[in-house]
Amino acid sequence: MRYEPTTKLNGYSNPNIFLSDSFNGIPYGVQAGNVFGGFPIGPAIYKQQLGAFDNTAAWEADFDQNVGHTLDEQFNEYTRLPDPATTIKNPALWQFRLNDSSANSVEDDYSLSEKLTGIYLMGSYNPIKSLNVIAGARFEQAKSVVSAPIEKDNPDGSFEIITNGPYSKTFTDVLPDVLLRWEPRSDLQFRASVTSTIGRPDYILLAPKGKIQIHTGPFPDVFTGSLSVGNPDLKPYQSTNLDLSAAYYLPKQHGVIMVGLFSKNVDNPIYSYGYEATDPDADLSGTGLTRNTVNGLPVVDYQGIHFSQMAVSSQANAESGMIKGVEFTYQQDFTFLPSPFDGLGVSLNYTKIDSEVTIFNRPDQNTRFFLQPDEIENFEVYYEKNGFQARLAWHHQGDALIFLGSEPRLDEWLRARGQLDARVSYRINRLWEVYFDARNLRDDPYRTYFVGINYTFR
Repeated sequence: MRYEPTTKLNGYSNPNIFLSDSFNGIPYGVQAGNVFGGFPIGPAIYKQQLGAFDNTAAWEADFDQNVGHTLDEQFNEYTRLPDPATTIKNPALWQFRLNDSSANSVEDDYSLSEKLTGIYLMGSYNPIKSLNVIAGARFEQAKSVVSAPIEKDNPDGSFEIITNGPYSKTFTDVLPDVLLRWEPRSDLQFRASVTSTIGRPDYILLAPKGKIQIHTGPFPDVFTGSLSVGNPDLKPYQSTNLDLSAAYYLPKQHGVIMVGLFSKNVDNPIYSYGYEATDPDADLSGTGLTRNTVNGLPVVDYQGIHFSQMAVSSQANAESGMIKGVEFTYQQDFTFLPSPFDGLGVSLNYTKIDSEVTIFNRPDQNTRFFLQPDEIENFEVYYEKNGFQARLAWHHQGDALIFLGSEPRLDEWLRARGQLDARVSYRINRLWEVYFDARNLRDDPYRTYFVGINYTFR
């Protein structure tokens, strides 16, 4: 449910802040640089809203001095003394928001049914003892029907629910595979494969649920607005993959050194994007938007409404993409050490990746493949003996593209980050095990950024 302030809190009121925002990470009062009279909930959020990302100690001290509030009590902005009359828990200060609560009740709703039919064939052949060939193919057909509500916010503040759908889709794929494994010696192995794969869109991306916001426009029957909606027309991505690897197994099978090469050609990769629908170069296919003209003004139509401006965010299929790279792996159990150190081991992995993708609104420019970093590193130290296991693992990956804007400077990227994890476990017997997991021990942040724009916390 949604509630808004009914009165000014310490002389400050903002109709765009709500009680539930405190649980969404949005601090009260920190709106457009105003940090007074609201309910900030912590120095990290304070820094985020003010765009401050350096000199953490100084900013936390400033936060404590100026707006060190809690959710339980609101301080007077001048005296800095507790003021129970304006506590966030005072029900007299809030009123129920019917439209927002109604929208919250349906914003994650959708209906989807899917039927999969599959046929698999496989054969194996050994022309010589050290060489094994496996070939096969699979036939798959997917049929789906999906529908979802769209929240419509009108210029007069009223609220409606529009049913979007149902949409029906059928996809049929034939996917052949060939794999070869050659073992000239017991400690040496070579592998090669050519495979075909598909990746169906997540259900949440197929669901045509969304939100349309309508604002007053240049004419009584022409509006401006924004649309966020899923895309039931998404196609599965299809990939043809070539993989080559060579592995040397250390004596007594206590480790391996391996190098691998890979290349993937991907059709119909799926990405998230945003654009201005009235841009004459925007591709409106599959969006439910159509072009029109009203009083000589170019507009786009959606659900029978004319828009002179319409900011759209959704998902779409790109034309094609490529991912290729090389991977190195080293894993060693130190069984040659004296007890109890013979349970120690290390594992290292490094992958260097080159990728690109062609998208419809940038036909003359390739960009990095979506969600694909340019390098990945993993390092792990472990101990395993007598049912006891302990692991300390470090993972790092480079920047990755997560959202395509209408132009490259508006693309959103996930900043390169590392993460340190730990796990300790003990196997009591075949039925019982106790364990302890710790993730992100260094508290490394998840950050996104736009090219040429400051980093932003996520």
